[in-house]
Amino acid sequence: MKKFKDNILSIYLIVNIVLIFFYCYLSYTEVIKYKSFISLYGTLLFLNFIIFIVLLIRKKIKLHIYDFFILLMIIFGVISTIFAIRSNVALYGFTGRYEGLISLLYYYSIFLISSCIPKEKRKMIVYTILVMGLTELVYGLM
Repeated sequence: MKKFKDNILSIYLIVNIVLIFFYCYLSYTEVIKYKSFISLYGTLLFLNFIIFIVLLIRKKIKLHIYDFFILLMIIFGVISTIFAIRSNVALYGFTGRYEGLISLLYYYSIFLISSCIPKEKRKMIVYTILVMGLTELVYGLM
């Protein structure tokens, strides 16, 4: 049980990465629709920030200088979304790309959570990203 507790954050990140990979594939093949993809991003984003705040409160992590730069990028992203001419595109991104503020916030939250994982446990996450990337590469070449 203790080993599982130590690896829970790593397992959560791996599940996060795999879910996004499969949702990207399914949205590209139009099996799922745009709103479903954005709702997954939003849900995972919410969970990621709650986990980050809980870790911060329990003092399992300490903030570094790059965390303040991430916060600064989040602030600029929110400001630019508020003043955007097409706020819908700024928030959700174009259909098929989904690179709006929600997805950027999701990427930032993944970065913040992954910075909480000890260095010896990061190999598993790197291998997962490599396998997912190679799978996308093979699919893209087909």
